[in-house]
Amino acid sequence: MHIVVEDETVYSYGAPARSIIQYLRLTPRQHANQSVRAWQVPGLGKFTNLTDRFGNIVNLLSLTEPHEAIVLRGRREVQTLDSHGVLLAEYKTLQPAGLHHADPPDPVGERARRYCRRDGRGAARQPA
Repeated sequence: MHIVVEDETVYSYGAPARSIIQYLRLTPRQHANQSVRAWQVPGLGKFTNLTDRFGNIVNLLSLTEPHEAIVLRGRREVQTLDSHGVLLAEYKTLQPAGLHHADPPDPVGERARRYCRRDGRGAARQPA
C-alpha cells in the first residue's frame, strides 16, 4: 500500500522566542514491512537527526533567531507490505535505561525499623 501523509504543525508564542530546541518525531521508521519513499520537512533552522533508545528517528530542530511562530509543513510517502498484522521488522533487545532498581530503597521501612523493638512486638519509645 502506498501512503502519503501531509501535515502542518504550528508553534506560536505570546512573546517572541529568542531561540528554541525542539524534538520532532516526524520521520517514519524503515523496516521489512515499510519503506520510506520520500520525506520532506522544510529547512527551517538547523536539523540534526538522532535515534532514541527505542529505535525511533528524532529530528532535533534548533532555531537561534528571534521568532513569534514556527510553521512546519511536512510530506512523507511510505510503501507498506500487507503482512496480516505481523511485524516483520528485526527485533532489537532494548538496553536498560537505568531508571529503575531491582531493589528500590525503602526509607520509610528503615525509619520504622529504627523505632521498633528487635522482637517486633511494638514500637520503642523515643528518647525525651
